[in-house]
Amino acid sequence: MGYGALRYLQPELSIGSSLETDTPIRFNYLGQTDQLFTEEGWLAPATESAGAARNGEDPRDVLIEVNAVVSRKKLAMHWTYSREIHKEETISGWAQSYLVQLNTLVEYCLSADTDRGYSPTDFPQMGLEQGELDDLLASSGGEPS
Repeated sequence: MGYGALRYLQPELSIGSSLETDTPIRFNYLGQTDQLFTEEGWLAPATESAGAARNGEDPRDVLIEVNAVVSRKKLAMHWTYSREIHKEETISGWAQSYLVQLNTLVEYCLSADTDRGYSPTDFPQMGLEQGELDDLLASSGGEPS
């Protein structure tokens, strides 16, 4: 809400007024790569950096881009932003806050004493919406079979 209020109520002060976008942040989850590379395979992940994902001269269409990938059973996140718009400390603070929240969510999901219920992500092959899943679980006594 803060960004929207700043951008639309006071456009002359908007942090994103120079960008032609309504999307200030893009989050790309690139998936898990471990299944792509096997011990027997002839392809292996490179040990060196792949370098910049895009040319620094290309105009950006978002204020902040976060790319995440799971590789070698570890989550890696890369934050791209303009140093002309944001301070490194600001982005670092947001990234640290994001990790704290992510760890809190993981701990919550893994805790044995939490009756968290189920979500459609627990049954991805079924293609259910949350309401449909709730109805299905209610009619079956609440436990998946």
